[in-house]
Amino acid sequence: PSGVLTRHQPEARRLIPNEALDSYAEDEADGFDIKGLWRMLWPRRFWILGAGLLGLLLALAYTLTLTPLYRSSVILELSPPTVAVMAGSTNGEEFVAPQTDWQFQATQYGLLKSRDLAKRVVSDLNLADSSDGPGSQDQIEALAGQISGGIQVSPVTDSRLVELSYTSDSPAEAAKIVNGYAKSYLQSGLDRKFEAASSARTFLKDRLDTTRTALDNAERQLVDYARQNNIIITSTGEGENAS
Repeated sequence: PSGVLTRHQPEARRLIPNEALDSYAEDEADGFDIKGLWRMLWPRRFWILGAGLLGLLLALAYTLTLTPLYRSSVILELSPPTVAVMAGSTNGEEFVAPQTDWQFQATQYGLLKSRDLAKRVVSDLNLADSSDGPGSQDQIEALAGQISGGIQVSPVTDSRLVELSYTSDSPAEAAKIVNGYAKSYLQSGLDRKFEAASSARTFLKDRLDTTRTALDNAERQLVDYARQNNIIITSTGEGENAS
């Protein structure tokens, strides 16, 4: 009987390296199909690229709209006084011992951040003045609060130096404020020293006047006593009874 002879050909199979099979098996076991993800993203590659480019352009546009800020700094040396200052008190004369380094510097940091110094800067730089004349007290207070909040005092480690900095959207204004701050601070220190010296001179003058008055009274009392007792006072200060 006639029949059809069927020949079975072996199925062609693509050989996959053992390392790839192991990696694929691990990905499948972890629930993450790299090939499937790639097949899903590849048709959408232009959309993904466009979205990334759009995000980059938006970030660049946002950056360009930001106002640039400029920071200006100066370095100051804070050295405590080395000479004791004589001052007056209600109880009489006293000597004030100089402060230690940490006490002095802590005090200076407070002065640099004080509202009084900020108001002095506003006044020294004429920041509140306009074409209409000097600014009002409210304007001075407002500007003092603004620059006092913007000034930064940064001590330099292991030194007597301190960095004074101010940030503004104008480089000229930043430099003007921080330099004015440094100048006003130094001038205020000189003013305090002058006031201390003036107080010392006033105190010494008062003590000298008091001593001179007491001496004059003592001399008058001595002369009166000598007259009453017929005592002749010689130039050497020795007295003799009159004969």
